[in-house]
Amino acid sequence: MIPAQIAERLGISTMVYPPDRYLGQRELAAIREQGIRRIEIAADYFPKHFDYTNREQVESVRKECEALGIQVISFHTPGGIPYSTDDEAERKTGIEKAKQVIDVMLSMGGTLFVMHVDIRKEATKRTLNDLLDGYHDTDLKLVVENGAVLQEYRDFVDRFDAAKVGMVIDVGHACDADGINPLSKPGVAYDNMALAKGRLLHLHLHDWDQRDHIAPYDGRLLWSEIFQALFDIDYPGTFMFEISHEGVAPDGLKKVGRFPERLAGKQNPSAYSDSSA
Repeated sequence: MIPAQIAERLGISTMVYPPDRYLGQRELAAIREQGIRRIEIAADYFPKHFDYTNREQVESVRKECEALGIQVISFHTPGGIPYSTDDEAERKTGIEKAKQVIDVMLSMGGTLFVMHVDIRKEATKRTLNDLLDGYHDTDLKLVVENGAVLQEYRDFVDRFDAAKVGMVIDVGHACDADGINPLSKPGVAYDNMALAKGRLLHLHLHDWDQRDHIAPYDGRLLWSEIFQALFDIDYPGTFMFEISHEGVAPDGLKKVGRFPERLAGKQNPSAYSDSSA
């Protein structure tokens, strides 16, 4: 895959900014300056970063994205929604809250609703089906974020309609019994990514070195193997980076923008690690 093809589908989560930093024109413009045209909104940073109940901010972000040529791809589910609780009243209240966020996401052009759920609970399956109720004629897709064992999450999403439910692989969550991320192991990295074939709808990319959400090439993940697998399984989506705001911005944002050329070996690493704003 050539750098231009990756750059065209490059994205970044707004969690590159602190949770108390209001998402506005300045933040979106800084993303666009790095050549990034796709974003995931960190709705879990509610309300100081992005308040999905604030119509003024929602409309402002929508208009700024349109003006800058940025596409809203996905929302990260707000924290605290009890998707897997056995308390039925609490679960239904959470579903209504989630649907409120989904409606905002769809109004902004996003289609992928990223969810953290307990795949062991039967209530989780009911929740996903309940969330889809009323949205079958829309482009909404629920994407379930993985835990340590990728195969378990593949098995879970296989219980649902592939047109509406799929996986988001967060490359920092996978963990083998030895405590090492399999995506940092030669040969194993490719196989782990490839097992999601046909069900992978979204990605959370970042590097890992006993901690995660760091900028690409600041850790130990095998990016060439990861992207070869993505190419081989015909992954159709965005290369969405989820870089933490902690100690990395603006460098993290810049490094994501330069990632396509670095992956192709067409950029001097010293230029890539330039720390100037």
